[in-house]
Amino acid sequence: MIVIYTNILPERKAGLTIGPVILIQRRYKGDAGLLAHEKEHARQFWASFGLHLILYPLSRRYRLWAESRAFAKQVNGSNIDDLAEKMARDSYRLGITKTDARKHIERWL
Repeated sequence: MIVIYTNILPERKAGLTIGPVILIQRRYKGDAGLLAHEKEHARQFWASFGLHLILYPLSRRYRLWAESRAFAKQVNGSNIDDLAEKMARDSYRLGITKTDARKHIERWL
């Protein structure tokens, strides 16, 4: 996998993984939790033989599974309630509450 620290991502996006390539906003360099989150998405890409790129945008159920695991990797050193709030945001299109998000994250801890 390749990790690139950049300023090309939209302001609201801290990181983005496209297959084996991880893009992280420069201001988050050194954020081990965010890097662990994005590395989990890269692992999901390889484990799914690349189907992650198709399943993630098309399947809410798969996206919920993928984000739950990635946020669980990010918890170390972060507040789980803050992460659950992020996961419940509309931008992930999961249709869940912060309480639901926390339960899904805790499942993988």
